[in-house]
Amino acid sequence: MDECAVINASPLILLSRSGHVDLLSRVAHEIWIPEQVASEILVRGEDDPTVRAIRASSWLHVFPVDRIPPSVLEWGLGPGESAVLALALSTPKALAIIDDLLGRKCA
Repeated sequence: MDECAVINASPLILLSRSGHVDLLSRVAHEIWIPEQVASEILVRGEDDPTVRAIRASSWLHVFPVDRIPPSVLEWGLGPGESAVLALALSTPKALAIIDDLLGRKCA
């Protein structure tokens, strides 16, 4: 099991809506959510299952991402995908969980 994984919005939303967000705890000890990704999700309000999962799970952590490397910016990804890759790249042995095809190619 990895120490940490950095996740994008879509996989987190899919898993929480299907009642399986706990599967992420089998991937890594901690799941990191970049602030840019958390912002996309938190605007949905407190009744949203993904918002509730973020609030209730001690192993889901929101992290600031202040700098996106030029090598990631060049791909023209969305803010969430860029932040996931930037955080994963800055953390040795971090796993990136991203569903976007262009984001996976960039990674």
